[in-house]
Amino acid sequence: MAADERIVIYHTPACSKSRGALEILRERGAEFDVVEYLKTPLAKAGLEKVLGLIEDAPAELVRKDKDFKDLGWMRVTTPPKMRSCGYSASIPS
Repeated sequence: MAADERIVIYHTPACSKSRGALEILRERGAEFDVVEYLKTPLAKAGLEKVLGLIEDAPAELVRKDKDFKDLGWMRVTTPPKMRSCGYSASIPS
């Protein structure tokens, strides 16, 4: 990471893994910014930027629990990274 870049944690307080990540960063004295993504969702461009920084397919970032299966989303194939950014009307542009 470049010296002028800050760590940004996209956080939800209800998630134990997210709280754990914050705890680890604090213990190590890291400086970081926290974005509660349920209160402040990423715009399409921000989501595309995040997806461009990681190697995993977008589908790998989604928790596939019982609700996911009940909604019938298990049948959805993994779309290409950038095309997936436009799939949801809930993503602000």
